[in-house]
Amino acid sequence: MIQLEAYELQNELWRTDDVELCFRNSVCARSVGSQQQRWFNLWEDGFLRSHSTLPLPLKMSRVNPLVSFIVVNWNTRDYLRLCLQSIPFSCVRSSYEIIVVDNASIDGSATMVQTEFPQVILILNNRNLGYSVGCNQAVKISRGDYLAFLNPDVRLEASGADILVDFAEKRGDVGGVTGTLISEDGHRQRHFYRQLFSLIFIVINETALGRMWGTRLLRSRFESLSYVDDRLFETAFSVFFVGTSCIVIPRRVVSKLGYLFDDKFPLYWGDVDLCTRLGKMGLRLYVLPEVKILHRRGASVPLLSESRLNILFFGGLLKYCHMHEGWIRSLILRALITSTLVLEMLVMCVSPARRLSGQWRSDIAWRKALLIRWLTWPANPDLSSYLPSRPQESSGLERQ
Repeated sequence: MIQLEAYELQNELWRTDDVELCFRNSVCARSVGSQQQRWFNLWEDGFLRSHSTLPLPLKMSRVNPLVSFIVVNWNTRDYLRLCLQSIPFSCVRSSYEIIVVDNASIDGSATMVQTEFPQVILILNNRNLGYSVGCNQAVKISRGDYLAFLNPDVRLEASGADILVDFAEKRGDVGGVTGTLISEDGHRQRHFYRQLFSLIFIVINETALGRMWGTRLLRSRFESLSYVDDRLFETAFSVFFVGTSCIVIPRRVVSKLGYLFDDKFPLYWGDVDLCTRLGKMGLRLYVLPEVKILHRRGASVPLLSESRLNILFFGGLLKYCHMHEGWIRSLILRALITSTLVLEMLVMCVSPARRLSGQWRSDIAWRKALLIRWLTWPANPDLSSYLPSRPQESSGLERQ
């Protein structure tokens, strides 16, 4: 076991008896071949100079932890390993526990956690229950005063979790606090921070009709109103929506809301629903720009077929609109999405360039499958049946 005894944030240098760690802000300076290999190398450059797997420090405690780290995993073993390795060095001043929920992965994720991280609490599901259910499972058995939700494809910098928890402890209006999500190319992922989330913005950005009718100036105007201005990333600020790829939520918030993640959102729109409910309770979401979080983004997404991704996305959108926008706007959205799908399929059928493309049949197939469901879904559809148990499992969705 490694006990961290000293760290110097000013020099960004960490020393222990057994390993030397260093995090550099210029982690994206190197260019490696494949995107995945490049991402792995960024972690190695930024955190580890030891090639061995690091045991978790003595700060882990199941008796009275201050922080409960919660990670929901589905077939992202290698990313999960890197994520778990980063936690001890991001939370050195507070006691913590780590809970991993594995949604029936077939890539050896559960075995890796059991052998390499035996101190981690592992929940094994016999099928893929989705992100929201997995988070709620972990919340029920967690003991920390603060819940830190991490995607497997993120990694915190040195002392990052400590800074987030310290901020949440000092402010009573905190619904959640996060840092700055950075992609593997070094750019800030600004789409995870939004000042507002309106139906008009959804229509303009998510439908073909909106992209056709909305002028570039109009879309630019709505983007400036929705996304956070880059100038705000100089000091702590609050927003309407933040992505839950890495977020610290006080446990007292759970008692106010009754629950955190809605099980009706298995993949998409659950984070937007949570942020909306937090705002209605008068709680605020804060961003601390000094906390850097390297985020691969969507490590599990390539494992799902295009049909499932679109059905889960637009099905979640319909749920969210019905719950928070009202039934009239929900009907308007249904009509716009229906016309969008029909228009896109017509364009693909009459366009010679599209017909020559080998992709056009599958593009029409998933739009047809989505259109059938979009027309027949109730206002609050059950999406749990569309979660795959294995990567790239289609179950004939494209053929329907």
